[in-house]
Amino acid sequence: MKSHSSNPATEDRPSDGNLAAPVPDALTPAARAAVLAMLACPACRGKLRIDDAKDELAIVCGGCGLRFPVVDGIPVLIAE
Repeated sequence: MKSHSSNPATEDRPSDGNLAAPVPDALTPAARAAVLAMLACPACRGKLRIDDAKDELAIVCGGCGLRFPVVDGIPVLIAE
């Protein structure tokens, strides 16, 4: 009989070979604030805030007013 040894580095890995860690569905308000504090507007380096008042979640710059979409939970901070 073949023995099965458990490897902690791979036991949570999906069988399809995807190495990405599972992403939580939502951040706590404290985690959101901490992440936003580390980010800045790519156009003017202004402070960013979360705007979830409209239909779609977005990040808005308090300096220049640019809006950045949040796609699949990831802010797309590209100034065009």
